[in-house]
Amino acid sequence: LTEMFPFTLSIYELVLTIGCSSAACERSFSAMKRIKSYQRSTMSEARLHGLSLLNIKNDI
Repeated sequence: LTEMFPFTLSIYELVLTIGCSSAACERSFSAMKRIKSYQRSTMSEARLHGLSLLNIKNDI
């Protein structure tokens, strides 16, 4: 079977190493909810984008 499909094992191992977590996505939505509060609902799209980027990518 390995002779017929030489890359199958490599692809299978690669797929198994990919993380199946959505923690980064969930953190991004939490940060967006904190930034876009009721008091700040009038801020512009560009400012909201900038603030969320600074909050999510805090190593910048």
